[in-house]
Amino acid sequence: MQTEALITTHWVFSVLRPTGDDVPTSGSATYTGEASGGYVTSDGSSKQAIMGDMTASADFGAGTVDVTVSNLTGYDEATNSADTSADLLFDSASASMVLNSSYRNNFYNENSSDVTYSKNGSEVDISSFTGSDNTNSASGSFYGFDTTDGNPAEIGGSITSEGSDGQVIVNYVGAKTE
Repeated sequence: MQTEALITTHWVFSVLRPTGDDVPTSGSATYTGEASGGYVTSDGSSKQAIMGDMTASADFGAGTVDVTVSNLTGYDEATNSADTSADLLFDSASASMVLNSSYRNNFYNENSSDVTYSKNGSEVDISSFTGSDNTNSASGSFYGFDTTDGNPAEIGGSITSEGSDGQVIVNYVGAKTE
């Protein structure tokens, strides 16, 4: 059974994407931005677009990136506005990722358990929506350069969960703040 495609997405544009050698091997950076996406059942009978905030911290020395999307609300694509009455499956999601050892400007989760979803501060078992064969994944890339400290200037990627019953996708983009 094919999952209905979600419409809401972010596009990431960059003049210069750093190569793996350009990403620092020490220090850290913080990024803030936006998130959007949604979830849909395989048969299309239930779907919800979502939007919210994104924060990320990169520890270049440890080779890790942690991304959190929060303050998620429903989004009504027909009216192009927030739908605060929507009863969402989750109101935040997070992913712990590692830098690709051979190409350090990309990062990804190593284990399905590195991706979590929460609602009102309590963890949510997303497989109750996506199905028992659920697979969680997360990935992203750095973009641009901050010439003042040599760190990548932007970040973008996605957090996804997919199973035979449904799909969740949250895209994120952000700019360096520290």
